[in-house]
Amino acid sequence: MGTSNPAAFLDRFSAWLEEKLVPMTDKITNNRYVKVLMDSFMGISALTIGASFFTLIRSLPLGEGYTAFLEQTGLFEILNFPILITSELISLYLILAIGYFLAKSFGKKPINGALIALGSFLMVTPFTSQMQVVLENGETAMATVSNALQVSSFGATGIFLAMIVASFPSGFMYGLTTRDSS
Repeated sequence: MGTSNPAAFLDRFSAWLEEKLVPMTDKITNNRYVKVLMDSFMGISALTIGASFFTLIRSLPLGEGYTAFLEQTGLFEILNFPILITSELISLYLILAIGYFLAKSFGKKPINGALIALGSFLMVTPFTSQMQVVLENGETAMATVSNALQVSSFGATGIFLAMIVASFPSGFMYGLTTRDSS
């Protein structure tokens, strides 16, 4: 039986990674849209970290007395507000960040990109909603609410849609307005 040299194997494996994987990874990370997504998620990370701070304070494992104290003094709701503002509207923050960084990557005014992305997102957001209501006689019925935005559309469930809607219409517009000067 021959003995294998682990150092030689690691050298060959490292050389293979550098030859095959690194160029492909460089192409992916240097893509304009991947850079925009990375910058956008980094941009909204401060919001999520801030909300995590409030979550930690609200959820300290100090027993039932601490939880009761927070609820009786109203601090639970106060601490819950920043968490809800962040988690329930995370898609809005992301759409603004993607529009901002995409416009910046095309050399355009970032605020315009953020507003175009936000407008595009709102165009595909439903303005009607089905909800259960309690009638005067105590019965429940389903009702359609018109001209109202569902907050759930702006939470984590809307992140994927936000990435698509912010990237394609804005990128398409910048592609049309940017001319090659050569």
